[in-house]
Amino acid sequence: MSLTLLLNYFNSFSEFQTTNPDSPISKETYEDYVNTGNNVDKLIVQEGARILRTFTHVENVSFNIEWNGIHHSTEVNRADHNEFLGFRIEHTSNEDNS
Repeated sequence: MSLTLLLNYFNSFSEFQTTNPDSPISKETYEDYVNTGNNVDKLIVQEGARILRTFTHVENVSFNIEWNGIHHSTEVNRADHNEFLGFRIEHTSNEDNS
């Protein structure tokens, strides 16, 4: 059985705040993160890799991101990701810098 994790990102800080009223994340912190570099690529690459490394039972990560009025939707597949990297992401760790 193949497990797919679907990630839907908030369109704005106010949408995030409405859904997470007790979050300690400030508007400045939120906007600093999403406005640095190519935010859509950053979310897909970093979060896709982090999820596939951490949750070994997840085979696919699907993203829905609405940013600056443009809808982005893509899927990261474990097998394709590992083939592209040339190694298995689940065998890496932040703790030993592998």
